[in-house]
Amino acid sequence: MSSYLSSASASILEYDVEQGRLCVEHAFPADAHPTPKAYIDMNVVLGSMKRQDLGIGMWLNTVGYVRPSLEDSSGALPSLVQIPIVQAVMMWPAGSLNVQRYETTLQATIAHLRTSQRPPFYESEDSDSESDES
Repeated sequence: MSSYLSSASASILEYDVEQGRLCVEHAFPADAHPTPKAYIDMNVVLGSMKRQDLGIGMWLNTVGYVRPSLEDSSGALPSLVQIPIVQAVMMWPAGSLNVQRYETTLQATIAHLRTSQRPPFYESEDSDSESDES
């Protein structure tokens, strides 16, 4: 399975200090069952994070590569559910995140991607005039 670059914000559910791994979740979409989760291997970026930024319930922004999944061993998820692992290459606290606004932006981006190859935030009013000049 090949890796690919990914970025997201999520809330910390667990922190395994010995393995340098977080389990994060974000209930998006709201009716998703089970709640989407991911493990974040943060060993590469551990030195850049502060302990207070890694508390349960804190929100983090993460950029990294998605690696093959682990099966959930907690028993909280059906046995067929695989939890992706993200090898973090950049991570920073999300700060005062407006989750509702973030989810609205995600919904708009998903809707746009269904009809286009580029997210809406890459488009600008100048893009039409630039393409006309070429």
